[in-house]
Amino acid sequence: MKTPSLILTGIGLSLMVHAQSPEAVIDRVFKAQQNIQSAAYHVVRQDTLVTGDTRTLSGDILVSGGRFCVHQDGRTNIRVFDGQRGYDLDTVTHQYESFEKLPAGFLYNNGTQLIVKDFLQLDTSKAIRTALVNTGGRYELTFYYADLTAYDVMRRRKTVTINPNTWLPIAVREHQETFGRVQDLYYQVSDLRMNIPFNISLSNYALQTKSAPMIPVSAAVPATAFPFMLNSFSGDKVSLSAAKGKIVLIDFWEVWCGPCIESLPKVEALYQEFHADGLEVYGITHDSAQLAPARKLVAKFRISFPVLIGTAETKINYKIDALPTYLLIDREGRIIKSTAGFDTALEDKIKELLVK
Repeated sequence: MKTPSLILTGIGLSLMVHAQSPEAVIDRVFKAQQNIQSAAYHVVRQDTLVTGDTRTLSGDILVSGGRFCVHQDGRTNIRVFDGQRGYDLDTVTHQYESFEKLPAGFLYNNGTQLIVKDFLQLDTSKAIRTALVNTGGRYELTFYYADLTAYDVMRRRKTVTINPNTWLPIAVREHQETFGRVQDLYYQVSDLRMNIPFNISLSNYALQTKSAPMIPVSAAVPATAFPFMLNSFSGDKVSLSAAKGKIVLIDFWEVWCGPCIESLPKVEALYQEFHADGLEVYGITHDSAQLAPARKLVAKFRISFPVLIGTAETKINYKIDALPTYLLIDREGRIIKSTAGFDTALEDKIKELLVK
C-alpha cells in the first residue's frame, strides 16, 4: 500500500503535467529543437482531399537546416537538396540529374511533400488562438487560424502532437474546409534518429547527360511555349496562337489547392489592370472530376479572364508538377518567367514587357 506521502507526490506530479500551459509546452519544444542539427525519420502521410479522394504516402527523410534527402516508398528516385543545388538520384540506373536552378515543383513533389515542416522548427505564426490537451501522456497543441472568408477557406487549424520524452513533434494534422468540403493532411513520424551527418555521396552514380527539357523557376534562357487549343468554361475553344503579339500569363490551378484559390483574385486584379494594355490571362485546370466546384469558384470570385480545361498533353508539355504554377510569355511566344506559387514580382515583369 502506498504511503500518504507517495500518494501526495503522485498527485503533485499529475497536477504539474496537467497544469502545463500552451506557452510552456511551446517553449519546451523550441528548446528541444534548438539542440537538433539534423534528423532522420520515417513518415506516413494520410490525406483527405476536398475532392473526397484519400491517399497515403510514406517514406524516409533526412533533414538538416534547409537541406533534405527524401526517398518516397514505392519510388526509385531519391531527391536531394544540399542548400544550393538539387539532385535526383535514380537507384535503378545509378544516374543522377543536377539542378543549379530548381525546376518548378522540385520542392513540392516526388517525396518532398512528406517533409514535416514543424519537426525542426515549430511554426506558431499567424495563429489567432492556441489550445493544449494532454492525451495519454502526450501533448496536443492546436493552432487556430482566421477564416479566409473571401476564398471560402474555413475552420483552419493545425494540431501538433508532442512526445514529452523528447519534446519533439511526432504527428501533425492540418485541417481546413472549402465549399463545405474537408481537406485533412495527417503526418505521423517514427524511427527517429537525431544528429545524423548529412553526407550524401554521388560516387556510385553517373551524371545523366540527357534529360527531359524542364522549365526552371525564374528561367534565365527563354523557352518556347507549347501551343494549345482548349475548351473554356464558357464553351468556347481558345488557342494560345490567338494571343500572338500579346503578353500572356498562364495560371495553372485546381479547386482543391488552397494557395491556388487564394491567388486567383490577385491574378484577376492583374488582368483587370493590364488587359487593355495588351496582357492576356488564361487559367488552366486539369482535374476533370472537379469541374463543377471549379465553375462555382470562378463564378463566386467573378473571374473574367478565360478559364480553360487542360488536357494530358498540356500537363505533360508544361511539366506541371506543382500548384499553382504561373508562366509569363512574351510577345514572341517565349516563356520568360515561371514561378511555383504566386510571385508579386510578376506585376513588375508584366509592366516591363508591356512597354517593350
